[in-house]
Amino acid sequence: MTIREMLVHVPATGETGPVIDLAIGLAGRLGARLSALYTIRRLMMVSALFGRHSPILADAARQEYARAQDVERAFRARVDTADLAVRWSVGEGDAAALVRWAGRLHDLIVVPQSSPATDEIGFDVPEHAVYRSGCPTLIVPRTPPVTSVAEHVAVLWDGRRDTALAVRGAVSVLAIARQVTVLAAPERGSPDILRPAPFSIQDYLSGHGIQAELKRLDPEATLGFGAVLDSVVGHGADLLVAGAPEHALVPVHLGRPNRLDLLHRSPVPVLLAH
Repeated sequence: MTIREMLVHVPATGETGPVIDLAIGLAGRLGARLSALYTIRRLMMVSALFGRHSPILADAARQEYARAQDVERAFRARVDTADLAVRWSVGEGDAAALVRWAGRLHDLIVVPQSSPATDEIGFDVPEHAVYRSGCPTLIVPRTPPVTSVAEHVAVLWDGRRDTALAVRGAVSVLAIARQVTVLAAPERGSPDILRPAPFSIQDYLSGHGIQAELKRLDPEATLGFGAVLDSVVGHGADLLVAGAPEHALVPVHLGRPNRLDLLHRSPVPVLLAH
């Protein structure tokens, strides 16, 4: 899929300047328009407590929109050095709901990793972007700041439907990378297939002008995503493309491999689809 419209989440809590810079740089390389979505949760809460016509709400709105203007000026100052089409918008409500709604009309969402210390109360933004927007989502670590992405891209290929969606959604990104490495995990068989046709991920990528090196993962290593992430870092990749982990948005039992490591603990940016 050609990426023409990108969305980056700008939370009211701030502290995401490096993520915004990364989105600006990636949009410039892709030739995409970048829309920044600034989200304000506080007004929804004030409205629920005091009513939509309350002077308290009006005063809170003035404060929040004054802050939004300051953040917009800082955003546009970052963009001034790049030849890039941008759009700024403000949404009021739960950040996760606003991002997933807006994401349905974009080709790629860019969000920072969750941060319990600074995030507003509400649903987890990366999880809802990945699982409920219908749009491929790039999740960027906050610390340490990521300065570049998509120079060396790793693709975790396991033949799952979500993985295929992620790869198709990332074709534009893979095409601009200097190096692409496919980390091949064992694919699940199907009782309805005796012998599959000889199609391969490398052939698919080659058809899009992308040359990829294939590395096979140890079947035991794929049981925990921590080992997969270690492999990504070990190969020197600065971005991982993968299908969204299964069974998200539900508790993960303690002591079992946490498949949500890809969303919340990856040391490199991850591009996921569901």
